[in-house]
Amino acid sequence: MKIQRDNSKEMKLRIEGNSIRLRLRKSEVSKLASTGRVAGETRIPGGNFHYALELHPDISDLTAKRTAGGITLLLPETQGKSWAENQQVGFEAAMALEDNESLHLLVEKDFVCLDRDPALQEDQYPNPKSL
Repeated sequence: MKIQRDNSKEMKLRIEGNSIRLRLRKSEVSKLASTGRVAGETRIPGGNFHYALELHPDISDLTAKRTAGGITLLLPETQGKSWAENQQVGFEAAMALEDNESLHLLVEKDFVCLDRDPALQEDQYPNPKSL
């Protein structure tokens, strides 16, 4: 069986324990600022897993909510609108959970990987380590 890697241009999602991280390319950060939402999905037999980042006018910190088919992270609208135009790398927050636990949330700009072909990474931000 040949495994084919999907090279789609959707934001990267990483879930590890009580931690969720999204990495957005330049075009996704621009889309977020202009439309207020970016989304992706992972195809799974029986129902796809959807994930999104949305701007919200009535919150003051990064937060998350469960949806019927996945998860949506919410970012304060004022922060998200200006993100494409500034040097801020990302946003981080800890959401309180039951039993004194927390959910770690991280949304970042996606930097060029130094050990991969730069021509394949035109939509990523320059890596600070290469400057």
